[in-house]
Amino acid sequence: MLGVSMKLSIVIPVYNEQARLGDCIKYLESQTVKPEVIFVDGGSRDNTVGVVKEAMKTNKNFRLAAEKGPKRSVANASNTGWKMAAGEILLVTGVDTAMEPDFTKKVVREFEKHPDADLIKFYSKPMPPKRFKSPVEKAMFYKDERGEGRLLIFRTGISKTAGMYDPGLGFGDDKNFWRKVLSKEKVLDVKTELKFSKSATLDLKGIAVRYMWYGRTMPRYLKGNKDSRTMVRAFLAAIFVILVLTFWIHPYLAYLALLMLLLPAVRGVAFGIRLYKLFGVKSPITVLPFTEILGFFFVGIGVFKYLLGDKAVGR
Repeated sequence: MLGVSMKLSIVIPVYNEQARLGDCIKYLESQTVKPEVIFVDGGSRDNTVGVVKEAMKTNKNFRLAAEKGPKRSVANASNTGWKMAAGEILLVTGVDTAMEPDFTKKVVREFEKHPDADLIKFYSKPMPPKRFKSPVEKAMFYKDERGEGRLLIFRTGISKTAGMYDPGLGFGDDKNFWRKVLSKEKVLDVKTELKFSKSATLDLKGIAVRYMWYGRTMPRYLKGNKDSRTMVRAFLAAIFVILVLTFWIHPYLAYLALLMLLLPAVRGVAFGIRLYKLFGVKSPITVLPFTEILGFFFVGIGVFKYLLGDKAVGR
């Protein structure tokens, strides 16, 4: 039987994450019960691999793997780590992860208390950075935490019934995976509260990269999933880009572009109000309308990149 320290495996896909790995590693090193940690590199061109290898010298529970398979994506990297995992329990997360020191201990204890449970839903409180560099970073962090504290963790053997992540997906890989899992597995809801975050503190460049990736990979997701909401979002974003680039041709196009600005702006206000109710933070109400407009535009750019032949799934 595995020792307690190796009952939980944490898989973290990484790609050009040299600048952000330090904090993630500190949180993992602080665990009172050490999990198995598998970093899966997707071909980083910076010193990501070097940072992980340096951390491995003092952390025997850390492992490094290279992403395998013809389709390079976050989903594919997650599957690579999943196949390597030695633990009975699996958490797939990102390099932005922050967790309390007793995180692993609490998770393992709940699975030991419920040996028949393959999927457990925990409730988590966000762990924001001590200091945000800008109001944009703060707004995006809390927007990513809007899931009302739900954290699903599962046993590695769940792949036998529900399968793994679809390596051909970018946008929607999580949504597609959890739809399959929840259709086949019962969720055990426990009251144990965890302090855990996996939210990115994005600046304006990070927002552009994320949403362009969304737009570029949305069409691939829509081919296999009936999701009218995502379809409308991608279509309107593409129309918005056309209007932004052509508004000078005729006043009506300028008016229509301004009218379409209301869609993401109102969405941003709604997000801000929701975040205020959830976390009591006020700044997102004023910042998110701007970031939603920016994101809307770059989703449209991403859609056009796909139509022009850029069908890569990775970021």
